[in-house]
Amino acid sequence: MSRTNKGFFSLCISLLTLAIIFNGCEDPGSVGGEFVERPTLTFDTLTVSNTEALSYNGYSGRPDQIPFGSYSDPVFGDVNVLTLLQPARSHNLPDSISIGEDFLLKLQLQLDSLETYGDTLSQSDFTMYEINTQWRGRSLRVDDEIQYGTQVGSFTVDQEKNIIVDLSQQWVDKYKSYYFNDNANADSLYVSELKGIALVSNQNNAKISFTRPGSARFMLINGVSSDTTDTVGIPLRDFGFTVERSGAINSPNTFPLHSTLESLMKISMPDSLLKAESNTKNIIRADLILYEAEQLLDESLPANHHRPSISRLNLFYERPVEPVYEYQFGSANFSGTPSEEDRAVKVNVTNYVNNVLFGNESRNELILGIGSPAGHLRSTLFYDHTASDDLKPKLIITSLSDQQ
Repeated sequence: MSRTNKGFFSLCISLLTLAIIFNGCEDPGSVGGEFVERPTLTFDTLTVSNTEALSYNGYSGRPDQIPFGSYSDPVFGDVNVLTLLQPARSHNLPDSISIGEDFLLKLQLQLDSLETYGDTLSQSDFTMYEINTQWRGRSLRVDDEIQYGTQVGSFTVDQEKNIIVDLSQQWVDKYKSYYFNDNANADSLYVSELKGIALVSNQNNAKISFTRPGSARFMLINGVSSDTTDTVGIPLRDFGFTVERSGAINSPNTFPLHSTLESLMKISMPDSLLKAESNTKNIIRADLILYEAEQLLDESLPANHHRPSISRLNLFYERPVEPVYEYQFGSANFSGTPSEEDRAVKVNVTNYVNNVLFGNESRNELILGIGSPAGHLRSTLFYDHTASDDLKPKLIITSLSDQQ
């Protein structure tokens, strides 16, 4: 046999071997695959037939964001914020700095450039007053009544992000009397007697701005009578805010939610219907669907006005003990995030449904809210059980079909 014939014969053997190997490795499911039955999903829609509005006054002291200002929201009414700030009496200083009695004191606010509620291009004016009411951030509520008296300063918020405010010499002198007090009871006297400063929004303001606790401080300027000055940052000892709301427009078939807990919604789940129609089904998922009133919310805002959107819905079993604290700071039993496409929120409640059908769950009321300790002042609007069928809250049950 010639060398050429030998090479051709060897090539044929190699190709035949590869063909046998590939045939042996072929997916067996591809042969006769049409005889394998695929599971079929069924979707049942159960309508929520009852919702009830709830209202609490949330905690508003020591938040992650400090709001200040006022805004007339076309949907949620006039929102007026009173902001409370109290500087620390003592702080750590380098050994090289000795504070003189002639120091100046100013307030510095660095605004959050990503957060504005209202007319982003407007100018806001504020007047600052000495607080007369005893208050404590840990227990402060949005509806607490705070009294204030002597004016201690004023400032304007336009487009700048760093604001420095002069304080009246009278109030600064009061602060100095506690700052240089070495008595053992100096701290307690300071807390009870010099209660801080209230930031009061002027009547025609059209936006609420935000600052973070670490971005709001008092500035002690030392050595003003010498050639060298030192600026020492004095952090906030305590801070918080209260809120007044009025004039809200109650849009038909909707309910509002506020991050300050001034509005929540109790939802009666369709348990009887669920047990009658789904107790024999192989449920793989259950979702509570709620629809945000997207058109009402978006079309109500004029140009350059902004309303912070929500990022999460919380769903709780009803809390009979400390409901305000639980709905604002507690862990939600279920939660969901809005869809970017249709503003619908899907909350996975599969565990709840399974416990109703196959366990001993007897609770059929869940509390819906957007409670937050952050101080963002977020509000939104959802359709309730009186809305049209395509917009009212509903429970979607996904199960495997019973194929015989």
